[in-house]
Amino acid sequence: YAEIEARHANDRAFVAAIEDQVGPDAQIFQLPVIEFPEAQPVGRMEDYDLLRGYLADPDGSLSWSYGSIKGRPDSGWQFTLRDRIGPIGALPALLGLGFDGIWIDTYGYVDNPDEVDQIVEAVGVEPLVSDDGRFLFLDLTDFARRTAMTDEELRQAAIDLLGVTPPEGTP
Repeated sequence: YAEIEARHANDRAFVAAIEDQVGPDAQIFQLPVIEFPEAQPVGRMEDYDLLRGYLADPDGSLSWSYGSIKGRPDSGWQFTLRDRIGPIGALPALLGLGFDGIWIDTYGYVDNPDEVDQIVEAVGVEPLVSDDGRFLFLDLTDFARRTAMTDEELRQAAIDLLGVTPPEGTP
C-alpha cells in the first residue's frame, strides 16, 4: 500500500501545482488520447491511468478531457485529433474549445518520446513536471497570447479541424 499511497501523493501534489498555475475551473486536455472505457494499454500506461489527475483533484475544480465514452458523438473529436490532426496541429482548436493546458503522460510515448519534445516545443513553455517525472503539464496561456488568431477564429478552428462546435462562451 505504501507504493500506491506514494503514487497518489505524487499525483495530488502535481494536480495542486497545476491548479496553482492555471486556477480553478481550468480545462485540461490529456495526452495521449485513449478510448474509454476499456482500451488497450498504450506504451507503459495501464488502462484508466488518465483518471489519475481526476482522482487527485480533491475538490473536482478542474475539468479533464479523458473519460468521454467511446462510440458517443461527444468523444469522436478526440480520436480525430489523435488519428488525423495530431496535437500540434490541433492547438488552435484546443484553445477554441476552451482548454487551458495539456497534461501529458510520458508513459504513453515510450515508443515515440520525440513527439513529447515536439509538443513541448510547439507550445513554447517550460513544462511543469511531476515529482516522479512521469507527467508533464503545459500551460496554454502564453501560447494563446502568441497566436495571431481571434477568439472567433479559434472557435472556427475547433469546428473545421475537429468537427465539434465549442460551447457558448469559449474561449
